[in-house]
Amino acid sequence: MLSIETRERLVRGYERTHDAKMIAQAYGVSEREVYKLAAQMRETGSVEPRTSNCGRKPKLSEEDLKRVDKAIQAQPDITFGELIMNLELDISESRLGRIVREKLGYSLKK
Repeated sequence: MLSIETRERLVRGYERTHDAKMIAQAYGVSEREVYKLAAQMRETGSVEPRTSNCGRKPKLSEEDLKRVDKAIQAQPDITFGELIMNLELDISESRLGRIVREKLGYSLKK
């Protein structure tokens, strides 16, 4: 992955010469990368790596997580079913249990 500074130099070089092949060889990248970065600079004004917004969205927002945490602290023996009903969450009990363990760090008593 190229640093942002290198990306900027690459685009400036391409804008001066319009010789993608030469710039690609000089920086050790493909011509396609040169064209892609130049287009990104034109479209967004930046050559910073794009963040990917793919993947499944979280079932619970940060606000929901705080509400769940607060409810558990107020009533430590509350069940997942009660949490879902009281907080009106659209999530299964098993998923909520996984989130409580993984994101909030609680463990279940046996």
